[in-house]
Amino acid sequence: MLSISKLPHIGATALVAVLAVLATGRHRWAMALVLTLLVGWGWELGQTTVLGRTARLADLAPDTLGGMLGCAWGTCAVWLRSVAERA
Repeated sequence: MLSISKLPHIGATALVAVLAVLATGRHRWAMALVLTLLVGWGWELGQTTVLGRTARLADLAPDTLGGMLGCAWGTCAVWLRSVAERA
């Protein structure tokens, strides 16, 4: 199975990224992405403690994709909220 097609990794990191954008603000989406990728690194490191599981650097690719999608989604949501508040 290709790592980039792991939908649970993409979905989980997208959700973490949305929350990170909400925490940092839409103008700091790059910081939110870095924080999300640090969470992905932590997940991979945590997998090394489980018998039968191995951490794979390739699993950071879907984490990065999910993080970018989540940051875009979160940034758009925060922007739409600010536009609605002005109206």
